[in-house]
Amino acid sequence: MAIDATRIFKPINLAILTISDTRTPDTDTSGDILASRVTDAGHKLIVRDIIKDDAKLLSNKYKGWVMDKRIDVIIS
Repeated sequence: MAIDATRIFKPINLAILTISDTRTPDTDTSGDILASRVTDAGHKLIVRDIIKDDAKLLSNKYKGWVMDKRIDVIIS
């Protein structure tokens, strides 16, 4: 489907979460690519984080981000 050029572009505010027991900010290449594509498309990256694959940590992170009024979308 083609982009409808008659519609006004509305950027969204995103949070990106990498879930990994081994990645660091220096080795999170997939997170780097995603962050670049999001901002290159004109959207705003509000926050980005890397968290270990742990249910309690993930639950707390998601709850915090869901309550953050600046964030429209969470990509993990």
